[in-house]
Amino acid sequence: MEPGLNLLLDSTEMIDALRNRSKGRNRINEALRVANGVYTSAMNVAEIYGGMRPGEETRIQKLLDSVRILPVTFAVAKLAGELRSTRALLGRTHSIQDMIVAATALENGLTLVTQNRKDFPIEGLTFWP
Repeated sequence: MEPGLNLLLDSTEMIDALRNRSKGRNRINEALRVANGVYTSAMNVAEIYGGMRPGEETRIQKLLDSVRILPVTFAVAKLAGELRSTRALLGRTHSIQDMIVAATALENGLTLVTQNRKDFPIEGLTFWP
């Protein structure tokens, strides 16, 4: 990763931008302006395409072209499983998708950009702004 501020966009931000909601669009534009690197997880790509509406293909491709997509590596998958398991032992259930996003941020030293911070109660995870 590049030195300085590096951000990982969650699907919530990206979907809001795709649906032309100003909050998501503005946050992504600001992230692209101030960060050294803006990334997303391959997991988020799957979520976006899974909820794609007719006519969004071009907007999705343009958005994805503006960020770097990180793969779900073995290290990310292992950490995601451990995070989910640890949270389950505390009686808290979290989706494996969210844990993959959190693990991607942690493994790559990235700051997470999301509107759903409550979905990511993970020690060591940082948020922007």
